[in-house]
Amino acid sequence: MSDSGVVAAMVGRARELVAIDRALHAAAAGHGGLLLVSGEAGIGKSRLLAECARRARGMGMAVLSGRAVPHTGPFRAVAEALVPVAPPALAADPRLLVYRSALGQLLPGWPVDAVADRRLVDPVVLLGEAVLELLGVVATPVGAVVILDDLHWADPDTTALLGYLGGRLAAARPETNHRQAHR
Repeated sequence: MSDSGVVAAMVGRARELVAIDRALHAAAAGHGGLLLVSGEAGIGKSRLLAECARRARGMGMAVLSGRAVPHTGPFRAVAEALVPVAPPALAADPRLLVYRSALGQLLPGWPVDAVADRRLVDPVVLLGEAVLELLGVVATPVGAVVILDDLHWADPDTTALLGYLGGRLAAARPETNHRQAHR
């Protein structure tokens, strides 16, 4: 967007914009997933992500954005995306109570239970389920889009979390479940 508020046209990105539109419409229909934008430095990935955010907002979706930076702690990009929509008061939401301790490790100001959670569950699974539930709480009726930029700087914990989320979202897609049922 320029200083005048006019959105510059995307040139030479028809295929990418079609993929973005498909993903946004699928998300609005309740079929989440991951869309990866990759390529060499300077080719316009961040501009493409900004266009995705603009289109998602235009559809009425909640847009959560974060970015990875080098030499930071775990989950930085995810936390940056979630913090603006997850104030500490949201920890009292009944759907999040079971995940409050896990989200408290990620979100500043959220309560962390005094007794450590000693479940025999992979922490990525627990945090992944917590993030999915939180996204369900903060989404608009049309849905939510999480845009994470510069993931080449992401730490291994973040990539593990995103891998888990991608797997869960893919498993929840009706067409995926339909294909698996007919194998």
